[in-house]
Parts: sequence; structure tokens; C-alpha cells
Amino acid sequence: MSDEFNLEGRSFEAGEYHLWTALDKNDGVNAALKIYATNMTTTECCDEDNCYFYIETDIAETNITVWNDYISSPGYEEVSFYYRSAMVQGWNKFCIQGELAVVRAQLPGAVSNASGNPDVANLSMTARASSIDYYPMWPGTWMLGDLGRAIFTGSTARMWPFSYNECNETISNSQNQRMNAYTGAYLSNAENTDPECTESGGSTSTASTFTYQMDALSSNWGIHMAGYLDLVTYSVEWNAAQMNPRKVMVEKPMYFIFNVAMSSSWGAKPPNAGTLGCYGDGIDAICDAFPMKMKVDYIRVYRV
Repeated sequence: MSDEFNLEGRSFEAGEYHLWTALDKNDGVNAALKIYATNMTTTECCDEDNCYFYIETDIAETNITVWNDYISSPGYEEVSFYYRSAMVQGWNKFCIQGELAVVRAQLPGAVSNASGNPDVANLSMTARASSIDYYPMWPGTWMLGDLGRAIFTGSTARMWPFSYNECNETISNSQNQRMNAYTGAYLSNAENTDPECTESGGSTSTASTFTYQMDALSSNWGIHMAGYLDLVTYSVEWNAAQMNPRKVMVEKPMYFIFNVAMSSSWGAKPPNAGTLGCYGDGIDAICDAFPMKMKVDYIRVYRV
């Protein structure tokens, strides 16, 4: 399977193409600052032999009413999103189980000379990007098991980011999956006023006053500048090599996802994240760099 994106002006709206669907949906997780819209993605050509698929992210404030299960009295609330971007999925259309996947892409960032980005001023294509403020987005080319549809949170409950094929309490201190997910207790926390919640046991001196719980750890490091200024080839391959870690061949079919996310809770975030939008008014060079694009030259999957 491959998609070379060689036809200009393609639409990824639902029903337009057999491999991909672009979403029209707000993102309700990770303190999201953007909504996903189908008109923020298409294909374009620089010349006859150089075409690519892209996701554009731009400044655009949108106010919508959403249902929130996680406030003290679940109900509707007004939410503001300050950007528009895109997510394109292959969910329920094309899946793989292992094999070799290759993507050639260019990541978005404020990398023009006018942006004032120190990484550009001291340009070395092999140096790592280090001025995080100039890369305010979370671009993604990734895969997820087809049982769950990304950002449809009800479908991914208790399967993302972990899934297991065996019971092993030593894998993680806080596994989120069991043979039977129900453990007999009603979900209770300080803000839940449901009468079925168990009562507090009162204060105690046996536990620390501050605790930190982590369900997943993502280890990230700066990519070299070529990743933002040129198209770079990325690949992932499955094999049966008994190396560290031991390779477990994928049993569940996985589909591909392209998206560019923005959040007020990540290290990479735009100016005024979570309080105001970013305004391209000549005051902030990072804001003036919008719109930004993630470009994808091709995706290729090989049977090995």
C-alpha cells in the first residue's frame, strides 16, 4: 500500500477517498486549544513532480457548547478553541499488522527568518531544535488499534495508551486493564457529588500530603533542524528479533493517523495558551508565523 499524494487539490472529507477521512470535530482531551476541520487539509504541488499532502494550522477562535462529564455537576458548558487544524484517519479503512511503514514528512514550526527563531539564526541542519517556543504544536504521524477511534474517547477507554495480551503485574505500577475492568467500587473523587460515592475515610498521617500518579510516560527529545526545514524519512518496522525490548508481533490491526494538535498543558504550546488566542498583529513573531503546515510527501507500507 502507498499514497504518493500526487494529485493536487484532493479532498479528505468523509466518503471522498477509500483510505482516509478528515474529521470535523472538537478535540476534548489534553486541554486542547484547537478544533479539527476538513478544510484545513488537502494536497498541493510545487511543480509537476513535487506534490504533497498537508495539514494547516491557523489562528481562528471558535466557541462551542459541549457536554462535560468531569465537572462537579456534569452538564453542558461553553468552551473556546483558538486554532483550527486537521486530523486525517484511516480508521475502519486500512489497517496493518506489523510490516514496514515509511513516511516522508516535514514538521511545522516558526522557522522563517522573520520569526526570530535562534535555531534558524544559528542554522545547522544537523543541530537539534532547542528553542521550544518556536515549535508550538504537536505534529503526529502515528498508529492506533482499530478497536478505538482517536479522539472519540468512549471508544478508547481503557485501551489507550496501553493494551495487554497477558496479566503481568510487573509490567507497570499502574496498569489500566484487567480481565474484568469492574473492581467493585464506584468512581469517587473530591469533585464528584454523586451519592453512590463512598465516604471519605478522613485525614491520615500514613500517606504523603503530595502524591503523583502517572499512567504513561512519553520520552521526547529534540529533533534536528532538517525535520522542520526539509522532508525527512521516518520508518517503523516489526521483526521477531529477540532484542531488548523483546519484539511482540502485533495481533490487533492498526490504522494510520496524521494530525497536528495544540494544548495548553504540554511543553510545546503557543503564546497565551489557555487564556487568549495568538494574534498575528506584528507584536509576537511566533503568532505572525501562522499559518503553519505539516507536509507529507508519501506514506508507504511494505510487506516484509
